[in-house]
Amino acid sequence: DGQISQDEVTAARSSASRIAKSSKAGPKPPIADAKYSDAFDRSKLDVWLPKNSAESTPIVVFFHGGGFKGGDKNNVRLRDFIELPQRGVALASGNYPLKDNIEASGEWGHLPTIFDETQKALAYIRSNANEWGIDADRMVLAGSSAGTVISQYLAYAKKEDVEAVLALQTPYSVDLVINEMTASSPEMFFYT
Repeated sequence: DGQISQDEVTAARSSASRIAKSSKAGPKPPIADAKYSDAFDRSKLDVWLPKNSAESTPIVVFFHGGGFKGGDKNNVRLRDFIELPQRGVALASGNYPLKDNIEASGEWGHLPTIFDETQKALAYIRSNANEWGIDADRMVLAGSSAGTVISQYLAYAKKEDVEAVLALQTPYSVDLVINEMTASSPEMFFYT
């Protein structure tokens, strides 16, 4: 009817509370703190792999939010992501150097280093794809807030070979990458 009733608000809050509680815990990653670069202490990935998969599996690579000032790869423990391996999709969650870890000038001077470093994470995943049973040609980038910026930039400006970008809580408009997008670019899905 176009109106939200108090009962609907209460039901939505109850559902959100259940999701939040289930988001806090998840299975420990079988591959934890894998160092994808020696340039920064934070250059690490956690990887969850599907069990007993006869074929190589796609992978979702998630980068956390935090305004480039904070955040952690453990923030991926959102129920929908952490359950991907149970559905036959590998999951990687990566840390990256934060703004305070990088010597740079200007308000956005830290971004090139972060983009270069996270690009190394994708190369690391690809270099281990056969061992991990991952189909590196079926990679999706995902991120929340700052992680969305990273995912978009890697896919569209750095031209990483990925299937799609899942942009959660996009902090900026797509102006950062819009001029890099073409008809053959990966699909972008927004969730705000």
